[in-house]
Amino acid sequence: MALAVVLAAAGVSCRGFFVNPQLSSITVTPDSPSIKPGATVQLVANGTNSDGSKTSKLPNLTWTTSDASIATVSTGGLVRGIAVGSATITATSGSISGSTTVSVSNSTNTLTIAPQNSSVSQATTTTVNYTATSNGSNVTSSANWSSSNNAVATFATPGTATIVGQGTTTITATFTPSGGSQQTASTTLTVTP
Repeated sequence: MALAVVLAAAGVSCRGFFVNPQLSSITVTPDSPSIKPGATVQLVANGTNSDGSKTSKLPNLTWTTSDASIATVSTGGLVRGIAVGSATITATSGSISGSTTVSVSNSTNTLTIAPQNSSVSQATTTTVNYTATSNGSNVTSSANWSSSNNAVATFATPGTATIVGQGTTTITATFTPSGGSQQTASTTLTVTP
């Protein structure tokens, strides 16, 4: 009996040490994509938990659009351009939500990079993966990638920045579509200790 009481007490106290991390924010990528009317772009929602860990498994995730006459969104996050303009696409899980603005344009000179203006720790991160999107199409492997400060990050593989040292660098992607003009997009990468 005494042993059972001790074990029960230990069980109660142990449970206090195992607290499931709670979802604290949602990030939607690619950031601020631009597509033509009739074109589509696949959005992805990723979560950050209260303990700083990342997760792509978001329970009861729902997608909504601020203006279905501009852009619609499916239950899986696929956005379709309807008419010229912009709409905010929001991903919601429970009480937490994240969003991005989708621009629908007839312009053919549109390139976006995700993630935007990221900051990573050199102690825990060796590479940062980027995605380049042109008019709703993933052109990461076709784009040319560069870092303004090779002492911070370099590129050996398209879209993958290898961390070299601490500081800030500008990441630039250039892409020339078939029969079109060269497109350029940039973002910043900050590497901390």
